[in-house]
Formats: sequence, C-alpha cells, structure tokens
Amino acid sequence: MNLDRLSDLDFADKRVTVVGLGVEGVDTVRYLASRGAEVTVSDAQPRKRLAARVRQVADLPVRLSLGGNDPRTMRNADAVFVSQGVPLDLPGLEEARRGGVPVWSMLTLFMELCPGPIVGVTGSSGKTTTTALLGEMFRADEKPVFVGGNIGIGLLDHLPEIRAYTWVVLEVSHTQLQMASRSPHVACLLNVTPNHLDRFSWERYVDLKRNIYRFQAPDDVAVFGYDDAEARAMAAQAPGTRVWFSLGAEIPGDGVYVRNGEARFRRGRYDSRSSRWMPSACAGRTTARTPSPRRRWPAPAASRRAPSPRPSNRSPACRTGWSAWPRWTAPTTTTTASPRRRSAPWRGYGRSRSRWCCCWAAATSICPWKSWRRRRRGAAGRSSCSARPPRSWRRRCARPPPD
Repeated sequence: MNLDRLSDLDFADKRVTVVGLGVEGVDTVRYLASRGAEVTVSDAQPRKRLAARVRQVADLPVRLSLGGNDPRTMRNADAVFVSQGVPLDLPGLEEARRGGVPVWSMLTLFMELCPGPIVGVTGSSGKTTTTALLGEMFRADEKPVFVGGNIGIGLLDHLPEIRAYTWVVLEVSHTQLQMASRSPHVACLLNVTPNHLDRFSWERYVDLKRNIYRFQAPDDVAVFGYDDAEARAMAAQAPGTRVWFSLGAEIPGDGVYVRNGEARFRRGRYDSRSSRWMPSACAGRTTARTPSPRRRWPAPAASRRAPSPRPSNRSPACRTGWSAWPRWTAPTTTTTASPRRRSAPWRGYGRSRSRWCCCWAAATSICPWKSWRRRRRGAAGRSSCSARPPRSWRRRCARPPPD
C-alpha cells in the first residue's frame, strides 16, 4: 500500500496503527475508525497515565497496546500514523519502513484532505499569538476561517466544517514538521532561535523549520520575519513568493514595515499606510494618525445621544446603531394638500438641521440633499440650511420613517 497520495487511500477494512495517544492521536483514531479501519493504538505510557485519553476513544472499535511500543503492531499494519513528539527512531517504525509500510503523520493527512487554503505559522516563539491574531483578522474581514494545529485543537474532526473558501490557520511546531511532505499555501516563519537542543542539534532544528516552505509551489507565498537574522537568511531558499514583515523602517521587498509609528504595506511600486495607528516600538506608546479633514469621523462616544427607549420614535438609522444622529420630530404645522399634487412633505419638521435626518440615507451620509447643501456653502463655510433641495429629492429624503 505504497500510494503517492493519501487522499487515494481507502481505509475500510485496513489495519492501521496509530503511535501516540495524545491530542493528535485521539483525533486520528476517531477519523480512521469512522472510515472503517481496524485501528490499533500503540503508546509507551501505561493505561493509568492515559486514562483521560482512553475514555475519549472507549466507544470506538479500537485495540489498545499500551505500556510499550510493540514492534509487531507496526510491522504487521497496512499503514502507520505517528503523532507529534514520538521519536522516529523507534524499532517498530524502522521495521515498518524496511517492510514497505507507509508511515505518515496526522498533519500530512490533514493537508492532503483539506479543501481550503492553508496558512501555516511556525517559529521558535510567538506562534500561538500570531495564529490567534491571524484568525481574528480573518473574522474581522468577515472571511470564514478555522484556527487549529498545535494549540490543543484537533484537525481531522473539523474536516466536514471546512469548505473550499474557508481559510485554515495552523500553528505548526518543529515536531509536526519532522514528517512533512507538503507545505501550506502561505508559510510564515517568524524567527529561529536556539531551542529544543536537548533533543535536536542546531543544524537539524533549523532544517526542520525549512519544511514549512520547502515543498511550496512557485505560486505559493512565504512570509519571513526580517528582524530575525536566521529567518532572513533562510528566505533565499523559498521556492514561492517572498513577503517580509518588520518593525523596522525598511524591508528589501514586498511586505509590511513600520515608519514613524505607522504600519505601511508595500507591494511592487505600491506603498501606503495600512492602519490608522499602531504601537511605536521606539517610544513605547501609541501614535495615532491625525484625522483627515476630508473624512467624516464618528463623534466621540460621550457626545452621542443615548438611544431612545421607544423604538417607534427612532429613525431607521438609530435602529441600526447610529444613535449619534438626531431623532425625527413630529410636524409642528399642518399643510393642505394640493388637488393636483401632494404637499411638500419636508415642511414643518422642526429645526432645519434635524428634519432631514429622518431618512436612512441622511443618517449614513450618502443623502444627495446633504451633499447638494454642502456644495451650496459659501466661501466662509456658512451653511445654507434654509435653501430647499431640488424637487426630485424632496419626497425621497425628507419623508418621516414608517411606524
């Protein structure tokens, strides 16, 4: 069963051994059991120490081989899946490889089956924070996203929830990259510093980090931290498009950097501010942009009108959260309708500045009457509030809201 693609593998009635009953192991056991495989779990720890994990798979038709890694469970299997953290030099794994048994990892299986684009984040420090931040950025942009990986969340259990348009953000550790044969579509290497040297040499540790982008296609993207010397040196080996991020004032290519306390985005010849404010690394404080005089900024929260307790007296704008706009007021005068056409509905609605805010367009600053009145202002900025709008806008813009 030496197949090139895991997605072509039919696990029904196949003998599959899962080595390691951790978070990844439980997730893999559930997936394989749901596909009809004959699953055997092998773990060196005794049952008493794995009591919580054993209860999670107690309702599944699996066979447990605990207290030692029996080489026979791996040698006689049709396929072996190894959880992260399990030493790859186990005698049973070496015998399985010599016998032609395919040995895979849970991350490799997930990346083969995942239909959506994958963003992988790795580094010696800051992986969890960056992964969580990316997930919140996707949610703020109203894009479907799934966040998982090496943060205690299984991946295979959530495969039915992921669609082709769902972004998948994964935290990937160096142990998960040991058996990597694929790289994510967007690979992020934050930094590489001496870590886990009690188990790996420095050269081996750096080489494991390269697997995050080693198998990328030319149209994939690799993001590197420019402030880290080791990550900056490894970027030259990336086969995909290189993108940088830095807290400094300059980067050698496309990416995001900081200048004068502001984040700037560069892509080719395009270079612009990417946010209104961000923390200044040098001054240790938040530097805010001065609001542009051409842009309408919302009023401070302290100066906004409190929402009305009577929804029937509130304009549609206030119902959608724009409580800063004045409410519509009832007419103070009565007009007699013309026998040939309706009377002007904008007359007698209180003050001239608030009577136009009864329509939704005025509350969202896209009312044509407001822009027409703004153009009628004099050179000194004096508003012509008494001027009437064109007849074609009167009924549409000044009609009171429905009850």
